[in-house]
Amino acid sequence: METTPEPIPVVLPATGETERHITPTPIGDLPGLLEAARAAQASWARASLTDRSVALRGVVTTLRDEADRVADAIHRFNGKSVGEALISEVFPTLAGYDFFARCAAQHLADEHVPLAAVPGAYSRVIREPLGVIGVIAPWNYPFHLSQMDVPAALMAGNAVIIKMSEHAAGIGEVIVEILEAADLPRGLVQVIQGRGDLGEALIGAGIDKVCFTGSTTTGRAVYAAAARAMIPCTLEMGGKDAALVLEDADLEDAADGIVWAAMTNAGQVCASIETVHVPRSTLDPFLAAVQDRMDALAPGEVGPMTTGFQRDKVLEQVDEALAQGAAIAAEGPAPAAPDRSVTPQFLVDVPDHAALAGEETFGPVCVVRPYDDLEAAVAAVNDSPYGLTASVWTADREHGVALARLLEVGTVTINEHVITPGLAEAPWAGQKESGLGGISHSHLSLASFTKVKYVYHDRGLVRFRFWRFPMSAEKVAWFRGYLRGEFANSTASRLWHRLRNLPRLLLGGQPRVDLK
Repeated sequence: METTPEPIPVVLPATGETERHITPTPIGDLPGLLEAARAAQASWARASLTDRSVALRGVVTTLRDEADRVADAIHRFNGKSVGEALISEVFPTLAGYDFFARCAAQHLADEHVPLAAVPGAYSRVIREPLGVIGVIAPWNYPFHLSQMDVPAALMAGNAVIIKMSEHAAGIGEVIVEILEAADLPRGLVQVIQGRGDLGEALIGAGIDKVCFTGSTTTGRAVYAAAARAMIPCTLEMGGKDAALVLEDADLEDAADGIVWAAMTNAGQVCASIETVHVPRSTLDPFLAAVQDRMDALAPGEVGPMTTGFQRDKVLEQVDEALAQGAAIAAEGPAPAAPDRSVTPQFLVDVPDHAALAGEETFGPVCVVRPYDDLEAAVAAVNDSPYGLTASVWTADREHGVALARLLEVGTVTINEHVITPGLAEAPWAGQKESGLGGISHSHLSLASFTKVKYVYHDRGLVRFRFWRFPMSAEKVAWFRGYLRGEFANSTASRLWHRLRNLPRLLLGGQPRVDLK
């Protein structure tokens, strides 16, 4: 018998106060929710791409008009500032719905596949929806990341069930309000609230794919559960992103961009900069520029940590590193609520074996490492189990692009960092332990929400079906010659071969071959 799940507290990060409690979704409700999703999806899949696009435009209009209210809720329940909420959560969500509403149709249309061996045949690739997609969302960007894959999944003809993090239950309520106001078909996109056991149950409830964003540790468990359920999964997991500063970099701009990319959302970003590799010759002026930017931080720009357990983890890493000889090289203002925040810091002389050096920190702390050899610095960036993003800071764009090809990550930005998650047109996927199983954003993501069906009909044009019985000696001998011509090294030879055999294929009859 299912036990009643514990109520979920809605905690305000700025104060640690529990505002209220939310009743979780009982695991026993999943079959009914899935049935409603399948009913909605069956009708949605029959809708034209134009009708789906109109429905997504309704979400765009509603969210655009409610942008300030949504940002205020994100600030209240997640901790980031209203400005950050608008820029990093509301904007990319709007951009995603808008992009797929405008551009998905051309990438989901039936595709003609020419066949050299059967000229004139009806040959089509058809993309069909998978069915019901499960989304397991994190707490650090709860509004955007809970919906990052939803527009592509919807345009591909699927229904979606979003499982919110228990640390973002208040945002889940806001999402429900927005989607209901947008008047999407009932049951097409549902939000469920619960802890890890609810996410595990969702994967095994009969959904057709799961999209997970969160830690690598939890991602492994999701991968195993998806394997047991025999469904595809997309995993977007942790990171230990690096910035590679070159000798010709504009240090003022680099410091400006790196401080932002390390401290935005209090460093609670899978793609935030956690390590900076700087030429030893420019280390001191770089750190001076960083300190200038840290001194200029306004109150609240680096907000409170969303959860107490993450704050404790960050402080443990910092304390360990300092005890082992690390030093604070640049530091921001002390937080107004120290029991809920971490002081923004850049550290040097962090030992390689310290947790701060190799493990994901997920807080407003960054390690600076001087280097003497650029090749060794590139190797250091690649010497990580993670491979989400990296950035190169240089005045020479071509050199930056060349270095980008050497870095073992999913995204490389030059003289910028952590902006591409907000660009709907840009593919988003990690390598190594940062990502697996698919792509989010961009037209490339649409394929992962479809299954391929191929349809063939020779239209009756090909009369000589050489693949059928009987396998006469004459036919086999003819086919040996056919192989030599069809796979000739010269394009001209192949073309001549096809033209010579076209009458035979279209007119039929047995081939006449000299068997001597």
